[in-house]
Amino acid sequence: LTERLIRDFEALDSDDYIECIQELFALSDASSNIPELMHLCNDVAMTFFDLQNKLQNKILNEEYLKNRIYQGIMNATDLSTLQQHMTNELVKIIEQITEDKRSQSKKPIKEAIKYIETNYNKPISLGDVAQAVWLNPVYFSSVFKKETGENFRDYLHKYRINIAKDLLRTTHQNVNQICHAIGYDDANYFIKIFRKYVGLTPSEFRKIYG
Repeated sequence: LTERLIRDFEALDSDDYIECIQELFALSDASSNIPELMHLCNDVAMTFFDLQNKLQNKILNEEYLKNRIYQGIMNATDLSTLQQHMTNELVKIIEQITEDKRSQSKKPIKEAIKYIETNYNKPISLGDVAQAVWLNPVYFSSVFKKETGENFRDYLHKYRINIAKDLLRTTHQNVNQICHAIGYDDANYFIKIFRKYVGLTPSEFRKIYG
């Protein structure tokens, strides 16, 4: 179980951790040496904290939590209470770390979206935006799709096309002018992309909605 617990702690896999604890206590019964099991539980908790520090996963109020877990272990009056304590306390911390990591991954994507909104009228690429938010392009592409539900290229095209639709409805700019105003160099390519996402050419869209 030791190696499995370490894998769970590294992966922040709370579900498998719960199973591990269940298996650990299933091996114990009323005749077990409870002080020895308490010692084992304390070792598990300290292994968890040590590993999170090595992985540079920040734990809020770490010293307080260490002490609370230790006191809970020492004050447990039976195996059921001890198992519940070991499960609940570490799962809460795993969830906190997971949420913090999720928030950290969202921050550069928010910055990337702001970059797109500011620079959509320029010939920007995935590499440009990844560099602007200090991420590896491959990793940025993966995280961007995970957080927005769309790949970078589709997101950029759709953002530009929405701007184009507004310009077609509210201005007298011709297709070539709008093409360059939203960051495309080739009017024919712009028309192709517009038709792909809207189902109409820019001229057809203007006739209907302009």
